[in-house]
Parts: sequence; C-alpha cells; structure tokens
Amino acid sequence: MVYKKLAPEILPELKKQANKTGKKSARLHQTLTSDVGHPKLREHLASIVTLMKVSEDKDSFFEKVNLNHPDFNENYHIDFDE
Repeated sequence: MVYKKLAPEILPELKKQANKTGKKSARLHQTLTSDVGHPKLREHLASIVTLMKVSEDKDSFFEKVNLNHPDFNENYHIDFDE
C-alpha cells in the first residue's frame, strides 16, 4: 500500500537495493535517499494516515487511498453516472 503508490517502479528498486545488503531483514525505507526519498515517504505516510482517520471503515479507507493515490500502473476509473 505504501511503496507501490509512492513512485513508479520504486518497490522493485527498493527490494533490489535491500537484497544487495545481504540481509533478509533489510527494511525498505533504509534504502531511500535522505534528501528526496525520506521526505517523500514521510509526506506520503502523513497522507495515508489522514485518509485513515477520516474513513468510516476499512473499505472506505481503501477506496479513499485508491482514489487519492492510485497505483502508477493503473488508470483512473471515473464514474460519471454518480
């Protein structure tokens, strides 16, 4: 939910970088850059937490996240009938 929606192709690259360390317990956030990666992650997490706070239930939360932070490999679905 977090890394997949952060930037295009970021999740596979972070996993690749984490595997280079040789530690299976490597955390993905540790491979982000401090000048761009960490601030963007912090900003994204703040948005996710805000959406969580304003959601009535789990389904509402996922709907809001997908609307505000779509996956980069997916297209928006706009329902004009609503």
